[in-house]
Amino acid sequence: MSRKEALLLIAASERDANLYYATRFIAPDPFVFIQIRGRKFLLMNDLEVDRARSQSKVDKVFSTSRLASDFKRRKGKSPSFVELICDFLTQNKVSILIVPADFPLIYADRFRKMNFQVIPKPDPFF
Repeated sequence: MSRKEALLLIAASERDANLYYATRFIAPDPFVFIQIRGRKFLLMNDLEVDRARSQSKVDKVFSTSRLASDFKRRKGKSPSFVELICDFLTQNKVSILIVPADFPLIYADRFRKMNFQVIPKPDPFF
């Protein structure tokens, strides 16, 4: 994987084996997993952030509300869900996203519109 690439999953680990394998964290609602240069990150809503910090096997868990607050302070507007993820990726110098073959098309299209290259990886993802 190049320095500009990241693995990206957006799903509920309760139903997605790849996401559970990557995080060892079970949640019924979708959340964001990003792996950049071997480091694993979760972007979690406030209801699950503390549980994710204590139970997941990742390097760092970020609160989406804190990231959104920072985005709004810097850019003067509230971010959409995809803008929030794009901002996180851009700050980490990522421009290429490796996603599972079943990655939601609506997200893939939005990432492409934000100038990210989206590359589906066939199963097994991990």
